[in-house]
Amino acid sequence: MDVLPDAPTVAETIKGFNVTNWFGMAMPAKTPADRVERINQSVVKALKDPDVQKTLASLGVDAVGDTPAQFAAYIQSEFTRWQKVIVDADIKP
Repeated sequence: MDVLPDAPTVAETIKGFNVTNWFGMAMPAKTPADRVERINQSVVKALKDPDVQKTLASLGVDAVGDTPAQFAAYIQSEFTRWQKVIVDADIKP
């Protein structure tokens, strides 16, 4: 993101630092696949709109617009990643 182009990122300051926030849409597990696909296509189309991209960029948001399968894989990778951090740091609820 070019919101603060001269400010160093945390990753440039702390070796190995890699934390981002993300947002996504989810639906109930039993939502018919054709509805999921139709909604996904609509969202991806909206995210590609130049005005939407401009607005999101002004907020520092990098919109991705993956497929439902790609997003599910990303969520799983985040669970795995943070589970390791929790176990390694011996974090308790």
